[in-house]
Amino acid sequence: MAEEMICPKCKKTSYTAAPYTLSPCPYCGFVFYKEERKMKRTILAIDDDTSILGLIANILTDYDYEVKTATNGLEGLKMIESAQYDLIISDINMPVMDGIEFYRELVNKTPSMKGRVIFTTGNMEPETEKFIQETGARWLSKPLNIAEFLRAINDSGKFLNL
Repeated sequence: MAEEMICPKCKKTSYTAAPYTLSPCPYCGFVFYKEERKMKRTILAIDDDTSILGLIANILTDYDYEVKTATNGLEGLKMIESAQYDLIISDINMPVMDGIEFYRELVNKTPSMKGRVIFTTGNMEPETEKFIQETGARWLSKPLNIAEFLRAINDSGKFLNL
């Protein structure tokens, strides 16, 4: 799991997953080294935009998460039938099955996943805003801010004891 740290060199907040990867501070390049973690966590990322999906997968892999990907909610639900995930990151606006329908189906089939989803959206429509308010779900706006994205993952890990 990415860990929030204060860089000893530039004193800015950064995230690290060392020792699996060299984790330089994005501000000054200082390389963090931390104790080895015992277990990899598995995250399912769902987005119809393959460039965003690739970015999410690359970032999380760099922080030593195991990442599986799906390009719509229906594909994501099928993947959940055959594997367990610690956390899901899902776009809201997707073809075939959007993130809202995906979440409702997910919680219906697997109630333990309630609260284990972070949503991303580039368009906060009234229906989306209502859904976020009703569920209390965590969401991030697109384009993704990497530091905010890592903070959301880290906060989810603390909440879920990952």
